[in-house]
Amino acid sequence: MRLAFIINSLIRRLQDFEAQFRTCDHELIKNSARFYTKYPKHAIKLAEQAGEYDVLVVVGGDGTLNEVVNGVMNQEVRPAIGLLPNGSANDFARERKLTNKLDAFLKMVDSGCASSVDVGQIRFPDEKRNIYFINVADVGFGADVVNTLSKYDGWYNLFSSNIKFSIAIIRTFFSYSHQYVTVQADNNIWEGKILSVIAANSRSFGSGLIIAPEAEISDGKFQLVILGAISLKDYFINLKRIRRGEKINHSEAFYSEAPVINITGGSDLKVEADGEPAGQLPVKIRCIPEALLFYYPDL
Repeated sequence: MRLAFIINSLIRRLQDFEAQFRTCDHELIKNSARFYTKYPKHAIKLAEQAGEYDVLVVVGGDGTLNEVVNGVMNQEVRPAIGLLPNGSANDFARERKLTNKLDAFLKMVDSGCASSVDVGQIRFPDEKRNIYFINVADVGFGADVVNTLSKYDGWYNLFSSNIKFSIAIIRTFFSYSHQYVTVQADNNIWEGKILSVIAANSRSFGSGLIIAPEAEISDGKFQLVILGAISLKDYFINLKRIRRGEKINHSEAFYSEAPVINITGGSDLKVEADGEPAGQLPVKIRCIPEALLFYYPDL
């Protein structure tokens, strides 16, 4: 078995990872390779070019993982994926109980702790392109929060991830406009103005916000969360419930499940995938069951 490490060269704990790598005498490390990102989206290309390896190990956060997933999904024969979380939010890693310790990851590989996981596919019909995600896709408010974070990235990095996301949420609320959309999921249709429409393959996003408490990574469908006309006040009233993994207590909060979701309307509403800008409506979001093998411990 051959491992390739795809490393976000901008992570804060890069020296710590390098130290772990140098002192590790595991046989898998001796035959492994390291590839470092040099520019945004570089991890997609690195993953596409690493097809001869059996396992691609992401050293980074949710964004780097998203890029590697997109690179792997473009291959006919897909290597397994591992993750040493070194990002700011690490939502996917938190839900999977992953650690950034190299020895712990190698023990998982030795014990064969690779499980099949679903992957979400976002298709933009107007542009004829696909984007993949492994955690959460969000239309509306969450995508605007992501845009706010990227716009003020350097300044926000002075704070912890929770504070950073809270500031971005507050800033975005004052500029966000609820727009009318149509959501079709299976044979059900929902219409109205939205704060967000969320297709959740895993439970949390936004640095620990458990927005979809019933989402399962390997059940062949998303937990669909529709947040309608919810105000800033109502959102913050429910914030503690969200962090505890409880459903939002509001008449404009709707929960269901679906393997395919079509969202139209709100022509300038943005879409984000795993905390990365993806595009604008209209969009079709489809769950691809058991699309990848992923290393995580038995929970």
